[in-house]
Amino acid sequence: MDSERRDLIPYVGPRSFAVSDSMIFFGRLRQIREIVKLIYVNPVLLLYSQSGAGKTSLIRAGVLPRLIDDGFEVLPLGRLGGFVPQDIKPEKIQNIFIFSYLLSSLGGKTDPTALTIETLTKYLQEIEHHLDEVGQLSPRVLIFDQFEELFTSHQDRWENRQGFFEQIRQALDSDHLLRVVFALREEYLGETERYAYLLPDGISARFHLERLREADALLAVSAPLETTGQYFAEGVAEKIVNDLMMMKIQTNEGNTRVVRGEFIEPVQLQVVLRDLWASLPRDRKVITEDYIAALLSSDAILINFFDRVVHDVVDSSPEITEEVLRNWFEEHLITREGKRGVVVEGKEETAGLPDHVIKQLVNKFIIRAEFIGGSLLYKLTNDKLISPIQKSNRRFFQNSKL
Repeated sequence: MDSERRDLIPYVGPRSFAVSDSMIFFGRLRQIREIVKLIYVNPVLLLYSQSGAGKTSLIRAGVLPRLIDDGFEVLPLGRLGGFVPQDIKPEKIQNIFIFSYLLSSLGGKTDPTALTIETLTKYLQEIEHHLDEVGQLSPRVLIFDQFEELFTSHQDRWENRQGFFEQIRQALDSDHLLRVVFALREEYLGETERYAYLLPDGISARFHLERLREADALLAVSAPLETTGQYFAEGVAEKIVNDLMMMKIQTNEGNTRVVRGEFIEPVQLQVVLRDLWASLPRDRKVITEDYIAALLSSDAILINFFDRVVHDVVDSSPEITEEVLRNWFEEHLITREGKRGVVVEGKEETAGLPDHVIKQLVNKFIIRAEFIGGSLLYKLTNDKLISPIQKSNRRFFQNSKL
């Protein structure tokens, strides 16, 4: 095995997969095929899921490489949120969401001032269509990841949302080879529905991305090691998956029991696998059950994950102290009985935390948003985080007293 392949890191940890990670992205083949098929035959596709289910990873490391292999021209990825440059007056921007997409996707290749009056149709028409092997125009696809930013950013420009959809429709009408994909968290489906009438077929093409099921998780665990020369002993990959599928439920009698759940949290699986790889001796070819036993029985991996999230959020949010953030988790997301609690989203803050901090916690996949009974609720992504958070907090507050 050559040194380049030997040094490849097979597990990415608690971040999204990138296009460059496509060789180690496994467990979503069926979903990739179905999504690509939908893109072929529909002008607009709505891809949605719970936060943390892996939409961004699926798009970047799965769908995009497949579309490129199939001859699609993949247009630059961009975001609908973001800051307006200081030298540009917001009132000069015709549509803040189109502007944000163009600004982020062009990566400094043009004067931002010129983008204030740019339309999506004009921008796309200025990009020369690729040709296929026989000289025909290639189909092209425009993907808006984290599409919920249309509703969570630029709140003072909410009137521009309709104009954004109208520009999407105009772009589709101008180019029959164009395909558009909106990828968003499922709690924003209702918001998107309000504008569906502006698009072809009312966005009838939809795909719901589930979290990982057992068979897909097994592939995600074992297949990446094929690039390293190492492998799991018989039954070891299955043990990792089975352990992560276990969850606590409360019975009608008020007791707690452990059952085998339906899904695995992708990010939690990535955290475990990345830490396993980091601690694994490079001369150990076979990963045996005794080696992973201590890893799975310990909360150390998830304690480190929680600590990293806390430190990252505090570093980027100077108005929030580490003490406040740690207390927020334990006071609002963990009940006195040691179970997952929920908090209801507020107008500008949620249980004392500003909206931008809540958004960071969701994007780091430690909490999840769910729309229930007309309200947006936040809770820990998995009850396996309860004990690690409590242990980490005890250690922090004990050390802070020294």
